Amino acid sequence: VYWLKVIYRFANTDGITNSKDIASIEDKQSYLLTDILRKIRLVISKYADDNKKKFESKKIKGVTLHGAQSTYRYLYENELKFKMSIKACDDLQKFERLLSVCLMYKNEFRHNNYGKKHQALKNPAE
Repeated sequence: VYWLKVIYRFANTDGITNSKDIASIEDKQSYLLTDILRKIRLVISKYADDNKKKFESKKIKGVTLHGAQSTYRYLYENELKFKMSIKACDDLQKFERLLSVCLMYKNEFRHNNYGKKHQALKNPAE
């Protein structure tokens, strides 16, 4: 239930979702919340990569990623593009869309292998 609540809040937060936007759900360990947020960003990026044509027209206007590390910039940009693509949906539809993406890439979402994926994004030539 906690994971579903986090996915719901993530989908319905404007802009980049920070752990402070979700921390009020329950008294959980912060590392668990950070882990879930990273996994959501990774599956969104995988979805955006697999559907490039759908997302290439989404331009991020008026948003600067101050303080965002360059290694995570790609994930943050894909998060914003995905949120722009579901902006016209109501809260439940946003949740359903994000949940369907998480289920589509359930292996990436379930396992704690984001470190390898992050390294691949950081060093694409390797």
